[in-house]
Amino acid sequence: MDERDWLIIKTLYKYKNITRTAEELFITQPALTSRLKYIEALFGVQIVNRTTKGVQFTVQGAYLADKSRELLNDFIEIKHQVLSLSAKTEGTLNIAASSYITNYRLPKLLKAFKKAYPHIDINVSTAWSKDIFGYVFNRDVHVGFASVADIDTVERSLICEEELCVASMQEVDLHELYQYPRISYQSNYLLRSRIDRWWRENYKQAPQTALSVDSLSNCLEMVRAGLGFAIIPDGAAKDFEGIKLRYIYDQQGEPIKFKVWMLYNKDVMTLNIAKVFIEFLQNKIL
Repeated sequence: MDERDWLIIKTLYKYKNITRTAEELFITQPALTSRLKYIEALFGVQIVNRTTKGVQFTVQGAYLADKSRELLNDFIEIKHQVLSLSAKTEGTLNIAASSYITNYRLPKLLKAFKKAYPHIDINVSTAWSKDIFGYVFNRDVHVGFASVADIDTVERSLICEEELCVASMQEVDLHELYQYPRISYQSNYLLRSRIDRWWRENYKQAPQTALSVDSLSNCLEMVRAGLGFAIIPDGAAKDFEGIKLRYIYDQQGEPIKFKVWMLYNKDVMTLNIAKVFIEFLQNKIL
């Protein structure tokens, strides 16, 4: 078996679907099926059971899928360690980031980083903050960006603090905000709970939710259309012309902030590509 075979097992376990796996790996379904049969013959066990709804992994197959992640991570680390022995800093850096960071912070940052390190390729995956910690902890990525609670199982550095504000196209009276239509959006638990707590501290009435959308970017489009207000991190709206921002404060009169952290394992600093990226970011203001 080679690295490609382990990648097939890992990807098939992720999607549980032959067609989706073949598309992801850019191979034909017959070629994928043939390779699966080879792997099963090699180990002398059946890896998956094929059903009308996809595939189901056997106990032996699930074990191999679990090992595939470990082995692929080892392959990647070996490649990077070999590259680290050379004078050039090159390779592929794997990043997982929340949609907020991906949409509003990473582009400018990565442009500056690529200018300094043009030989480092970057693979960015977007995920919820609650999942990004797991990706970093399991070493599926080198670096993660997320809003998380206090943790001590991985390293973290504060990347940016965004102040929360009420965004709208029309002027609103914060004292009577409950009377205006609100646009809600899917967000991570920490941001959502902080906004909800601020609302409970300031209003006895529930918000009049006029629209619910799946992302902050879509929410901002609804706000720009004049359909209501939204409570958002200010960094998302600073480039939107015409949107009015009213900052919100806690009971002590302090701005309510949304913190984004860079997460990484300490041992990833032995890889040049990760080390230069982390150190670059620690000296960069987002």
